[in-house]
Amino acid sequence: DARGLKFSADGTERMRMSASGHVTMPSQPCAFVNGGGTSYIQVNDGSPAPFSNIEHQTGGSNYNTSNYRYTAPVAGWYQVSFGILAGSNITQEWMLNKNGTHVFRCYGIDRSWYCTGIFHCSASDYLEVVSGGSNSGNLYANTGANTYSWATYRLLG
Repeated sequence: DARGLKFSADGTERMRMSASGHVTMPSQPCAFVNGGGTSYIQVNDGSPAPFSNIEHQTGGSNYNTSNYRYTAPVAGWYQVSFGILAGSNITQEWMLNKNGTHVFRCYGIDRSWYCTGIFHCSASDYLEVVSGGSNSGNLYANTGANTYSWATYRLLG
């Protein structure tokens, strides 16, 4: 329509373009998750980061707080970012798994890891942040309003 609005068959706004050319997509699949709580969480080698709290999610219920997986609702390119803060300096590896297979590794001897990547997914593929290497460690979740360990998932197109 003349205002640059796009609607679904039921009339729900799906996309908007301002007169300045800014495009927003309020239903674009994305999720921002964290560990919730206010403590350290033990994460064993090979286990997913226990991001049990959904701060924000659009485009469906794609993040599962029971198994800590994001399931792609549609095929496309997804940007995944995560940040992990440990309780102390440790040798640690964090990985992104797609359908149980490592597709991205972030390794270091430190207290924090911040990684981002872009991955193609088919509809129903799942993504998860997993602790790796021979060490397991504590993931520092949150203190009050501060989020220290988190992940984001977003469909780019």
